Amino acid sequence: MGTYLGNGATTNFLFGFWNPKGILWDWLADECMCSICPDKESRVADFMQDGKIVLPNYSHGIQCECVDLLQRIEYDVRDEDKTIWKGSKTGEFSMKDTFKALFGEVVEVGWTRMVLFKHNIPRHSFISWLARHSRFKTKAKLMRWGIMDSAGCVLCENGIEDEEHLFLNCTFSRDIWQGLLIKMGVCKELSNSWDIELLWCQKNLLGDGAVTTDKKLCLNSFIYHVWMERNNKIFSSKKMVAAGGGLSSDEADNDSNEDGGGGGEDGAGGETMKMCRFFYWFFSE
Repeated sequence: MGTYLGNGATTNFLFGFWNPKGILWDWLADECMCSICPDKESRVADFMQDGKIVLPNYSHGIQCECVDLLQRIEYDVRDEDKTIWKGSKTGEFSMKDTFKALFGEVVEVGWTRMVLFKHNIPRHSFISWLARHSRFKTKAKLMRWGIMDSAGCVLCENGIEDEEHLFLNCTFSRDIWQGLLIKMGVCKELSNSWDIELLWCQKNLLGDGAVTTDKKLCLNSFIYHVWMERNNKIFSSKKMVAAGGGLSSDEADNDSNEDGGGGGEDGAGGETMKMCRFFYWFFSE
């Protein structure tokens, strides 16, 4: 913060932000402070005289450099004091400028607009953001931390569960992603690395058009639902199975899941059922 010094009527002499060096209370020597301004309630206007800051009580030493620093301040008594925000170019406070002042300029990573974009689904984008930062507590991580004894993938039951396997090498998710690409009009071989696959998405899912937005939604929904299905399989024993180009739940015919026995859409199997319907619709002709 700072103060544009005018008539000094509203700016505290010791605790105001009128001096370029900062608040006087923080840097002025105790000897100087007691001699120049014993009253903590004094205003800068109390020391203004003939267009200058006049300090009558500096008996501790005429050659004190503090006095010179204080008397060098310029002001215009015709104006009123105004508090300004130094972190902003305009002097007005804003959260954006405050963030920049505290943390510096933010360098936008390439995948930002692939996760955060207009019309995004917040919870899908949040899960995708976690995936890009490798923040998922996969079984491989938990086993390294000594929390689990096994790191096997619960979706395909063949492989070590980490981000690389979960979203690309797992036959369950790989088939889904390949099918989604075909539905989006993309015919290509899947990469050997999930990071490379995401880099391809980053280069090809550019723009804010309706088609591109749908593709971004599809990518984020894929990451979200694969992670939710993994959690459902572990914590709720829910799972989905491939069914002739589409997907269906192994409990889809259980009426209790729909009619209250399993909590319906909001119950434990709700996310599994939503995932089932979404991908079944996407794969269906």
